[in-house]
Amino acid sequence: MWENFVKFIHDISDWLEAIGFITAIITVVKVFLLDNQVRRLKEKHLFQVRIEEHLDDLKKSSKNISNNLDDFPRKTKDLRREISQCLQHCLSLSKKVESGQLQNLKPVIKRAKRIQRAAYKEKSRFWMISIFQRAPIIEVDIEEIYMLLNSLITETEHFNKDLKKSIK
Repeated sequence: MWENFVKFIHDISDWLEAIGFITAIITVVKVFLLDNQVRRLKEKHLFQVRIEEHLDDLKKSSKNISNNLDDFPRKTKDLRREISQCLQHCLSLSKKVESGQLQNLKPVIKRAKRIQRAAYKEKSRFWMISIFQRAPIIEVDIEEIYMLLNSLITETEHFNKDLKKSIK
């Protein structure tokens, strides 16, 4: 009789051990999923807190690009500086928003990087040097990034309005 009782206790302890192991695995999976949700919530909160600042900075950059675009050949350095600042704002914004939410963000970043890498001066008249030299900035590139930047600003404003409505 005592042997049957010991065997029964041993079987129960085996079952409880298996149930405890399964519970531990389920807990680890839930903590991992909850951690991802907390991280996403933190990113959304950071986006909501900083969106107005980003919009103001992007609008200021757009205005400065527009003003400098009128006198393009002489204001190339100012345009490069402003586009570089715009690139930093866009990169910061891209960290806070999920991919695909702002359609014009990646094209603005791509064009701004291209302008940042462009040559300062016209191509050399020596053909060997001109092969390795980067293409200079042209006015069409600046106009293109200006249009994309304005589209991004409008898209971000609409996204912000939708986000505020969904929170209420």
